[in-house]
Amino acid sequence: MDILRRPDCGWDYKVGFKTVWDGRHFPEGMCPFAWNAFSPWVWALRYGGSNKPLGYEDEDEMTFVCPDPRHLIVWRISRIKNDED
Repeated sequence: MDILRRPDCGWDYKVGFKTVWDGRHFPEGMCPFAWNAFSPWVWALRYGGSNKPLGYEDEDEMTFVCPDPRHLIVWRISRIKNDED
């Protein structure tokens, strides 16, 4: 996950912030409200789901906006494939 535009919330995120979800633990430095908003899609991507029906061209990436309308942080989540995939 990484930040695509400068936010103004109390988390003090900077453009380019990245964290990796290990599939078991809450992502380090992640706002719980933002995580709760898009974690279902993270799970879907993890287990091979496709975002093609939503109009995305890259099946390994999705973009989301934080649910807090005062702090419009744009997040990009990317599926990282490994040798086992």
